[in-house]
Amino acid sequence: MIQLAGTQQVERAQSQELQDRRVYLPWLWILLVAMLATGLFFRFTNLDKKVYWNDEIWRSLRLLGHSGSEMVQQVFDGRELGAAELQEYQRINPERGISETIKSIAINGSEHPPLYDLIARAWVQLFGNSIGAIRSLSAVISLLVFPCLYWLCRELFESSLTAWITVALMTISPFHVLYAQEAYQYSLWTVTVLLSSAALLWAMRLQTRPNWGIYAATVALGLYTHTLFGFVAIAHGVYVAGFSLGGIKLRPFRLPKSLTSYLLATVTGLIAYLPWAAVIIITRSNLQPSWLNKNVPLRKMLRQWSYNFGSVFLDTGGYLYGIGSPMIDLISLSILFLAAYSIYFLCRRTPKRTWFFVLTLTGSAFVPLALADLIWGGQRSAIARYLIPSYLGMQLAFAHLVAARTFSPSSWERRTGQALLTLLIGAGIVSCAISSHAEAWWNKAASRNIPEVARIINRSSRPLVISDSSGLNPWNLISLSYRLHPEVRFRLAVDPKMLTIPEGFSEVFVFNPSESLRDRLERGERSKIEPVYSDGMLGRLVRE
Repeated sequence: MIQLAGTQQVERAQSQELQDRRVYLPWLWILLVAMLATGLFFRFTNLDKKVYWNDEIWRSLRLLGHSGSEMVQQVFDGRELGAAELQEYQRINPERGISETIKSIAINGSEHPPLYDLIARAWVQLFGNSIGAIRSLSAVISLLVFPCLYWLCRELFESSLTAWITVALMTISPFHVLYAQEAYQYSLWTVTVLLSSAALLWAMRLQTRPNWGIYAATVALGLYTHTLFGFVAIAHGVYVAGFSLGGIKLRPFRLPKSLTSYLLATVTGLIAYLPWAAVIIITRSNLQPSWLNKNVPLRKMLRQWSYNFGSVFLDTGGYLYGIGSPMIDLISLSILFLAAYSIYFLCRRTPKRTWFFVLTLTGSAFVPLALADLIWGGQRSAIARYLIPSYLGMQLAFAHLVAARTFSPSSWERRTGQALLTLLIGAGIVSCAISSHAEAWWNKAASRNIPEVARIINRSSRPLVISDSSGLNPWNLISLSYRLHPEVRFRLAVDPKMLTIPEGFSEVFVFNPSESLRDRLERGERSKIEPVYSDGMLGRLVRE
């Protein structure tokens, strides 16, 4: 009798859930379509408005087959030139083909594999080298994220509703929208992480050689997109081993079929990657930028971790409002608390094959980079773009929580899920709307002052800009040139002694001078540099 009553109660709950789904599904589809349209709009609007910052300048240089030293030698020679001449190395040169591109990539940062650059070179040849054209490649690639994410969610959760909610939240994620508008490989890396993860679960489910062959191809694809994909492949191995070995009594010298197939597929992908691995080994002395080794106080590092993870859902602008302010700390900690709860909820409500995969993906990038920073020092784990696989894992847990609560038989759980979904949608749309109209944002911090510096220079009728090649000046000067009026002229030099100051200019500006350039101007020219921008990046030369 008790069993019959329990069965009837379960049937009533299931009937109520089906009824709720019928009621909410039409509205959900309208919401999903609206969010997809909004996400597409934010990805393609104002592509050329944000500052073309130094990393993008450097990337364009190498994909076109040039080297930084070559550019500096040819441009920083003391002669007078205009913006068009300064941008010469940002244009296609018919005499430099694919072989020069690969050579430049190998010499100038082989830790960034060549796949994106080769695709970008072909894209530039087809659509031109304007800022909007170059960045549109990343925006187009980011559209592939949606089908890959949907496939992964279907393999992971076996629920189309969860899959669609995950895709919808991804479309308006401010972090992913930012990197969908940057001339860099991070949209492509996001695609390869999702594609490889879905292919792994698919291969484990079907256990056929063609499926494992496809997974092997995605491993090679991921490695040729970003070196840190290696952490994702390792996380996949931890997942396969943990899932395959759990509760199984192994025979001597025999491994479960899934683990054996994974090892063979991964080794195949690594063999395909060997040519570029050899390049990395040969050029290893040039690999890690010195700024990555700079030690950061633990308290600041914790704040940066919190902010980076929070920016996936709500982006407060980072440096614009000051990372570490009480309000930003509170917002970031609240998002981290929800993330922790969503992972706990996932572990309680889903089978091991689901929650263990999300856990390994979430830890794939963050754990090794954070441990490296804590043990050897540095700030690798503070670089937001390096943690994309971890963000994806967190987003999967969040989306599952939202979907489970929104379609729960319990009315209060449904209201909680709907409130959380509304909150995430609102946070994402507001963040994207604000950042899409900004000239610079936290992900372009090294060049964030360029727009204001350009406005100051453009107020002069016939200005001259002088500078040297110290620090990031070569890249930031090219970035600056895209925002200056045609009448602005430059005199640039590696050695400040090569610089002469001609007559006939209304004002002479000094851009981010080194100590040697400052000394040359103040003593050799008997002048002084009057600051015109607060951080010292720009000064006006005044003759005494």
